[in-house]
Amino acid sequence: MRCIRRKPVVDDRSDPTFILADTEIPALDENDILIEVKACGLSLVNEKILKEVFHKSSPETLSVGHDVSGIVNKVGPKVTSVKEGDDVAGVLPLDSVTSGCGQYCILREFDVVRKPSRVSHEVAAAVVGDAVRAYTALHYHTHVCAGDTVLIIDGATPQGSIAVQLAQAWGAKVSATYCTQAEKQYLENVHPPLAQVLELNQRSTILVSSIMEETGGIGVDCVVDNGVRLFTSEEDVALLGEKSKYPKPHKHDIISCLGFSGKWVTSHPDLQLDPPDCQQLFLRNASVSFLFPQAWTLMYAQHGRYQHVLLDIMEKLEKGILKCKIAQTVSLDDAITVLKNLEDVRVGKVVLKICVDEIVLSYVLGILESLGTQGDMEDTEDVEQFAEMMEAYLPGFAVISIPEVCEWMFSIADKLSSLSDGDSGNGQHTLTAYKTEESHGMHSVKNNTHTERKNSYTLTRTCQMEREHSASEEVPGACGDSDSRIRSDSRDTVGDCEALSVLHELCPGVCEAELQHCWQVAGGDAEEAARVLLYRQETGTAITVKPASSRPRKKSASSGLTSGCLVNDGSVKDTILAKYSFVDTKEDEKSYIPSLSLKEEKKLVRYRDGQVVSTKGERFSEIKRQESEEMKKTYVNLKPARKYRFH
Repeated sequence: MRCIRRKPVVDDRSDPTFILADTEIPALDENDILIEVKACGLSLVNEKILKEVFHKSSPETLSVGHDVSGIVNKVGPKVTSVKEGDDVAGVLPLDSVTSGCGQYCILREFDVVRKPSRVSHEVAAAVVGDAVRAYTALHYHTHVCAGDTVLIIDGATPQGSIAVQLAQAWGAKVSATYCTQAEKQYLENVHPPLAQVLELNQRSTILVSSIMEETGGIGVDCVVDNGVRLFTSEEDVALLGEKSKYPKPHKHDIISCLGFSGKWVTSHPDLQLDPPDCQQLFLRNASVSFLFPQAWTLMYAQHGRYQHVLLDIMEKLEKGILKCKIAQTVSLDDAITVLKNLEDVRVGKVVLKICVDEIVLSYVLGILESLGTQGDMEDTEDVEQFAEMMEAYLPGFAVISIPEVCEWMFSIADKLSSLSDGDSGNGQHTLTAYKTEESHGMHSVKNNTHTERKNSYTLTRTCQMEREHSASEEVPGACGDSDSRIRSDSRDTVGDCEALSVLHELCPGVCEAELQHCWQVAGGDAEEAARVLLYRQETGTAITVKPASSRPRKKSASSGLTSGCLVNDGSVKDTILAKYSFVDTKEDEKSYIPSLSLKEEKKLVRYRDGQVVSTKGERFSEIKRQESEEMKKTYVNLKPARKYRFH
């Protein structure tokens, strides 16, 4: 199978190397599932984390892409939660032997969940990994509930946007930061709106002051970062390789934003806190939690909780509570180029969509088009070579016997040639007939199609005879070229009227308005107009005839149809109102009786000495009198001075 792998990085400052490789599918264990990948969310993993995971023995290549969605292709002997053919989504562990960016991957039974039919594979793959991260931070670390204040660093990124939506769904008051104008525009359009949208850059330090102003000097209950700066000196930053393309907040700013019993959730793998930082956390009764969502799949524990998290994610996706913005959808060949510049995609998720390779598809179509009949075996391609080619892309194709492959190829080639030989109309009828024959239990459709074709043929023949008869009556005695010219002109002028007359004879109980409507819908085709007319009569949507026995009916001079066919206004009105409107039939029966106030409204304006002293209705107001400076010196301030300042 084809998949994308990455080589281990020796130096932390060097960029990772991605390669497109052909690997074999490993054997399945008892609880493993082989998934045919349909979509994979692209994301990068910190090199320090990979070194820590593979510190004992580092493989030659590492897996790429962990948030996958696809179809179960094969299951182990002890798998009971899913079966072959189910649509599932899950997160691959970091030490997986298969990559999510490939045609197939292997997951454990406990790491996947069934995908709802309403959720596409692309959306499921784009959300599942970031949603697990958000659940771990907001539910298991901070226990966010309604009324809490939450600060999300980089709220417009894929993982930040899911955390914002999840916190708002639980009733929290959310603030977020941005670095670019695209992130700012995205956060300003979030609904419901955020409490604050703050700019984060290297030169400005308004983060702490803005948070304190918003919370009234109390601070927030929870901060979820996307990495922090440990040093302020440029020399220390360059020495430890802490430089990043986009700004990050300093650890002191994060601590200063916390309130009483605040919780700081950090994704920085090697966070270092100095004694003053620890003292600030101690005085706030605050705590620090490390966010590493990959621990769910690396450890053989808490499988039940992890399953509940995945199920709740899919349920919120199906209900529309969690939404994802897909910035770009790429193929397997273009994914390597996108992975190198994935850090620049700040808004939206990049999703790898696995589909049939266009080269293979063109190869198969070329072979099928070049095939003739089954007797032309010398001119065909080598069947064994074709089977070997298909085995590389469809594992298990080599199990099919060579005669069955030949028969299948020739049968498809014959059907393609039969479709290409006819015109577009015949080709469409042939394709429809082929699909109808392939489906089971559709004999009634065949019978209806045969009857409809018969009626259409009879109608066409009747129209043709009527045209000939009408033309012969219009120009009696005409001969030669003038006869043929007059006949052709008369056919053009009265052709529509004749077709309407034939339709009226076919359905005598239909009014003229219904006939003209069906004629216009059919675009002037008599056969199609007859089909539309019969369909509307069967479904009860046709315009009915209102009898008018009190007045005589007149013949229409243009069409020859009987006039006086009135539209049933009542039925049309009822239909329109039932579809597009609502009428309150009890509105006339209601009467509005205003309530009489037994008490006079309270006057809220208070006067003293002809001047307004209050507009709120207070009975008493404080009168401030001017006092002398000597009297003020005798006052004693009983309020003690604040010894400790926490903010």
